[in-house]
Amino acid sequence: MRVSFLEIAKIEYNEAIDFYNKEKFGLGYEFSVEVDKTLQKILLFPNAWPFVSKRVR
Repeated sequence: MRVSFLEIAKIEYNEAIDFYNKEKFGLGYEFSVEVDKTLQKILLFPNAWPFVSKRVR
């Protein structure tokens, strides 16, 4: 299984990291770690979420 994001989502993700880092030093890093943990859960348990469409859970 592969996780992929639209280019606009990648941009928004990076902007969110920058925003959180400006609010509090290191907070953007913590945010990115949580996103990574969540993506790992999705990869480990891909059937744990309901279908949104044929290609998206």
